[in-house]
Amino acid sequence: MTDAVIPKFVLPENIDYRLLDQGGHVGFVTGSTLKPTFWLEEMLPAYYQSLKSA
Repeated sequence: MTDAVIPKFVLPENIDYRLLDQGGHVGFVTGSTLKPTFWLEEMLPAYYQSLKSA
């Protein structure tokens, strides 16, 4: 998905929209079968840190 398919209107303040260069979604899983990596688990620490900085 690219920025071109995102509707061009102002989102409510309670929506944190992020379009990442290499994709990402709460359900994406990478890594291996024995050691999976979950996109959401990697993104949440950075998100919470940004809230502290604001």
